[in-house]
Amino acid sequence: MATLSLCVAGCDAFRGKEERIERAREAVAAGNYRAATIELKDVLDSDPDNAEARLLLAQAALAEGDADAADKEVRRALAAGLPAKRAALIQGRVMLASGKAAELLQTQDKIIRSFPEVASVYGKAGRAQTATDPAPLEMFETVINLKPESEWRKGL
Repeated sequence: MATLSLCVAGCDAFRGKEERIERAREAVAAGNYRAATIELKDVLDSDPDNAEARLLLAQAALAEGDADAADKEVRRALAAGLPAKRAALIQGRVMLASGKAAELLQTQDKIIRSFPEVASVYGKAGRAQTATDPAPLEMFETVINLKPESEWRKGL
């Protein structure tokens, strides 16, 4: 009986999914992505539609340099109901890690262009082919031209 009590008190199998997600969050913050992945996969074994676990797993995968796995997990998190706004930052990072800077710029420009006050948007990734452009290669620049204030929505 004493052996059974010891197992129940210290056994990892009796942790709830919220506790596992919190432990994974702490592991990600500490840079221990392997431990985070183990905790999260345990959660997903019993709850495959847990959007929070999927998002954290995407963050861990991206931190370990696996952009494909991160992309897959972000998509699964969105399918499981994660709000798009919560996924936007990691999606952008995944796109950059996957060499999809042009696609990221197009997505950004489309979002900015959706505001009725915007007349035009021009985005650029990296450096121009000139000696006078001091931008680092990984930098994005965006120029937004607004319509005249008389054409803006009321209250802005």
